[in-house]
Amino acid sequence: MTFRNLLPILRNGAGLASVVAALDEAAVAAAAPNGPAGGRPPPAAVTHVAGIEARGFPLAAAVAAARGVGFVAIRKGGKIPGPVVTASFASEYGAGVLEVDARAFGGGGGDDDDLGGEGGRTTARVLVLDDVLATGGTAVAAVTAVRAAGAAVVAVGVMAELLGLGGRARVEAEAGVPVFALMTYDA
Repeated sequence: MTFRNLLPILRNGAGLASVVAALDEAAVAAAAPNGPAGGRPPPAAVTHVAGIEARGFPLAAAVAAARGVGFVAIRKGGKIPGPVVTASFASEYGAGVLEVDARAFGGGGGDDDDLGGEGGRTTARVLVLDDVLATGGTAVAAVTAVRAAGAAVVAVGVMAELLGLGGRARVEAEAGVPVFALMTYDA
């Protein structure tokens, strides 16, 4: 597998702005039930953008700011204080655990960011972002953790997808959400 460094694109202001705009535009198309409806979806269509540690953080935070919605961190196990929900994964790098603050979407019983959910469910609709999709294990775990925190996931998006590793098919089959990538590379 050839490793690619996508961070230089983000070091350039114009490059970062282009990536944020492209991720937002692709998210609109992926989250629309019948394809893009022209323009951005209504604000209720995406209430939060979640980034997978670590390179998903700047992408998700920038897209969230551009959309005027909240950012939520999906962290590696043991890094979030307070109540968390977790999901295990196996990836091309090994096994691990991802976690999300149980109150991030208002379904964990906290009074911050209460979105009016009942029984741990909320009205939160989340876009999950990361830099690269390879085998899909991390993305499936991220979707699982976000759902365990009470939110719905509208799509998973990445800057780059490594073809031939089955990541997109795995996420779509196991998590049941659309996947989009701004660029693809042969693994």
